[in-house]
Amino acid sequence: MEVNRLKNTATKLLFPFLAVGTTDLFTGTAWGALTNAALIARYTDANGALTTQGIAAVPIEDVATGEWYLAMTAPEINHDIMSVKIVADEIETQTILINTLSLTNIATVDAVVDAIKLITDALPDAGALTTIINKTDNLPATPSSFDASTEEVDIGAVTGTPVTDVDDFKADVATIATRIEFLYNTGKGNVVAVDNGDGTVTLTFKRPVAPFDPVFVCTVTPLVGTRVVP
Repeated sequence: MEVNRLKNTATKLLFPFLAVGTTDLFTGTAWGALTNAALIARYTDANGALTTQGIAAVPIEDVATGEWYLAMTAPEINHDIMSVKIVADEIETQTILINTLSLTNIATVDAVVDAIKLITDALPDAGALTTIINKTDNLPATPSSFDASTEEVDIGAVTGTPVTDVDDFKADVATIATRIEFLYNTGKGNVVAVDNGDGTVTLTFKRPVAPFDPVFVCTVTPLVGTRVVP
């Protein structure tokens, strides 16, 4: 089994003993009564050679439960990596690998977590996951796969009508041709053009039959090069 412990800090290792050759918890016999019982601890620092480490305590059973513990002092666990091997004729061999963390390691992790928290706290709703999901649920899984020839994008609404095509932005010009034709036929031969002397011309369209009162009067600014024929 493998555990993590704080370096140079007294601790206890918790583990089960199994009766040899079975999967049953071994219980009811004190460590000192076991045959050929041995506790072998080794350590390495900075990836150096394995070195034997003495352990003052011995495994103790927790009230006949089959669960045992081994107390270790701060100096005994003041190493980078340790292993504790426990053997006896009556039990299956138990090996415990101990990874140690220093207070410096923990302080570094705390600093990183605090930095992340500063960023997430500044997000809407402190970066709540549900808020992010609500804002991204409608995004396509692969935006780059959009096919402009077959797909439509709702880019807004005009007077309450969804915009799905460039034609939705165009003015209604369907009747302009009809209106021009009407004015032409109505005013043909009956248009009076008056130069206003200010660069504009007033056009008066009269009815071709009596009564000859004006039906349309407008003032226009001729384009450069346009010749006005009265």
